[in-house]
Amino acid sequence: MKFNVILIFFTINFLLLIIDLNAQNNSDSISCKKIKDEFKKNEIGLANSTVYITNERIATFGIHLHYIKLLNNSKFGIGFGYERIFDKHKHNTLGIVVKYIVVDGLSLNISPGIKIEDSSIKKAELAMHTEVAYDVELRNLCFGPVFEIAFDKNNIHLSLGLHIGLEF
Repeated sequence: MKFNVILIFFTINFLLLIIDLNAQNNSDSISCKKIKDEFKKNEIGLANSTVYITNERIATFGIHLHYIKLLNNSKFGIGFGYERIFDKHKHNTLGIVVKYIVVDGLSLNISPGIKIEDSSIKKAELAMHTEVAYDVELRNLCFGPVFEIAFDKNNIHLSLGLHIGLEF
């Protein structure tokens, strides 16, 4: 029950932040994703977050790394990602990342992949991650809130954290 209240609180604040940043982004300034009306081609990203594992009802720490290349100056990109959750199972996920830039700064990533736990490397499972992030710019460094929902055959986990990306 307590976790549901915390999750709702963070979700509402996350959405309000996106709305506020989008309103600020509609000014004359150049935003994170564009240089002279062209999207930056590459991103190396890192997200650190609090992860809630639903079937175990625990919160722990997780980290996500990815590389994404935009396709032909479009709003779509493709790359690869790695996630590590620091729980007792030592959860690792490797996957392909497909990115869509919804509006300048707001992106949606979908990442099908394989989950492997250190305790049972022979039991790799299919997994699916979906992630929404909103980034603001500080030169070539972008940062902002990120929210992720991930599924595998035995579990769902939710992550809320900070995304930091180097775009070039």
